[in-house]
Amino acid sequence: MEDNVQQDWMEISIVNVYSCIMAPIVKMVWFYLFFPNKKSNNNSKKQLAINCPYISNEENAQWGATLANGQTINGTCLNGFNGFVSRSCIQIGSIGNWSSISGSCDGISIFKN
Repeated sequence: MEDNVQQDWMEISIVNVYSCIMAPIVKMVWFYLFFPNKKSNNNSKKQLAINCPYISNEENAQWGATLANGQTINGTCLNGFNGFVSRSCIQIGSIGNWSSISGSCDGISIFKN
């Protein structure tokens, strides 16, 4: 009789160990699969916007700070100059770089000496 009581006690202990250890693990896996964390991943770094800098006067044109995404933008001819200029702002590494200027801003004839 004592052997049966001891065997029953061991079976109950094994069930208790399973329910105390395995059940929470199963619940965590279930919640992870069906309710994934919506927050951003801490391992991912936030991307900073890379810009080409503002230029007040290059080849008689003004260039605003621009996102370095490779798109062509138009410059603004300075007072006393007329024309059409454009260039791209591209990212090289962690720096925004202006491409060469296309077009020109020429002096207006009434301002020429």
